[in-house]
Amino acid sequence: MELPVDTPSPNESRVRHPVMKFLTQAGYARYRKISRQRVGQLVKAGRIELINGLIDVSRTDASLQQRPKRTRKQRPTSQPSSKSGKRSIRELFYVCDSCLAEILVNPGTPLPAAISCPNCGADITVVDLLELNTRVRFTTRKC
Repeated sequence: MELPVDTPSPNESRVRHPVMKFLTQAGYARYRKISRQRVGQLVKAGRIELINGLIDVSRTDASLQQRPKRTRKQRPTSQPSSKSGKRSIRELFYVCDSCLAEILVNPGTPLPAAISCPNCGADITVVDLLELNTRVRFTTRKC
């Protein structure tokens, strides 16, 4: 069956007509000028509800406008002064299996590394970075 030339196809009427009822995820993405992947993320997050696989446009538009967009936290305009006196140091350490002492490991040490526990004298071979723990320590600067 041929459609008359004047009548738009069903797909065209979905995209161009401003009063839409239901759209597919791809159609809604075109309507909102966002990616299909973003629509899928919103569906998965529960912010868009599907009804028989379609999106109710008016209901979804209203629900998305209710929640404000997240804004990135702005960094303070003033730079922290170098005289603040504190800096952070990331330390790598290994916890001895025998005595549970913490053994500091130099970040430049190539693995596998053979180290010995200063507390109990046990010889330890560190094979992987996953065996090491990290912590951040704040120290005061010495000028």
